Amino acid sequence: MLFSDRVLLPSWAEAGDEVAPDAVSCRIRFFRRVPPNLFASVMGTGIVATTSARFDWVSHHFVAFGRVIWILAAAWLLALIVGLTGSWILHRNAALSLLRDPVVLPFYGTVPMALLTVGSGSLLLAPDMIGDVAVWLGVALWSTGTALGVTTAIALPVRAVVSGGADVHALPSWMLPVVPPMVSATTGAGVLEQIPVSQFRTAFLAGCCGLFGMGLIVALMTLAVVYWRLVCLGTPGINATPTIWIPLGVIGQSMAAANLLAMHSASPRLPVYPALPDLRGAGVMFGIVMLGFAVFWIAFASAVTTHGIRRGAPFTVSWWSVIFPLGATTLGISALAEASDSGLLRVSAFGLYVALIGAWAVVAIRSIRRGQLAWWR
Repeated sequence: MLFSDRVLLPSWAEAGDEVAPDAVSCRIRFFRRVPPNLFASVMGTGIVATTSARFDWVSHHFVAFGRVIWILAAAWLLALIVGLTGSWILHRNAALSLLRDPVVLPFYGTVPMALLTVGSGSLLLAPDMIGDVAVWLGVALWSTGTALGVTTAIALPVRAVVSGGADVHALPSWMLPVVPPMVSATTGAGVLEQIPVSQFRTAFLAGCCGLFGMGLIVALMTLAVVYWRLVCLGTPGINATPTIWIPLGVIGQSMAAANLLAMHSASPRLPVYPALPDLRGAGVMFGIVMLGFAVFWIAFASAVTTHGIRRGAPFTVSWWSVIFPLGATTLGISALAEASDSGLLRVSAFGLYVALIGAWAVVAIRSIRRGQLAWWR
């Protein structure tokens, strides 16, 4: 299922295919129709891995745990990339039909975020395993994810404007295309450490701040429309109840980006500018403000989700939309705790991370048991 009431995988007779299912080889089945929303499972798994590196102060075993989860996320990302690429090559009509669907379209925003999340894990967790290859892989994934993310942040809202259908475009899932630039800003802090020339580092930092502005302002404008729709018209459908958590992702990512970039701006490898020392204090203040927003949205989303469960909301792949936002908020609170040197926030971030692991395990196990990630079936 999509992150809505609509079925994502239609019958084999759709999209111009004339071959019956029992006559299609396993290879063709694998490439037949790859839904972009499955990349949300890479995002959720990847952020469980990358966030683990921030809790080595609790136990060094968290880093080892993160490496294992990162390998799973990287392997699953590779499988999805192969499947999606093959789908566009071998079944172009089917791929185009998904691209033209206003309900499916926003989930292409999960593709760059999956690349960015796995790339961040490569920089944080993989150097001890594969050496310099991890750095090159992380930078390559960041560059590709950023290029795709800026494209989705611009192209998909343009598509919404010119195609109409305001009710469809006010779904929570339409936050997905505009969030990638913010994820690029957050993960860019790790890439910053790999740039040896100070002038390039300064330019890269400025670029990440620009991505931060793009992601934050466009996401907040989109969130205003989504919130209006939720308050005035209610949830878009009982199956889409978990998508109420999606806006929490940009809130958490903005907290992380503001503080991680501010801390990296104080690096001795950067030229000293009068404005740079003020960035750390600004990042902390911004993080505190957004922390209040995060608390509100967690309470709001929890109440709506509880209501949906009581109404009989089934378990679908849409529950992956809860994992990445929780992970982003954990990362944001952890970065704020580091920047402000707050023990209370450190403990709060760790408690949220434990909850994140539990939620990820439940969603992953149930998704695998129900075969909801096996698109070729």
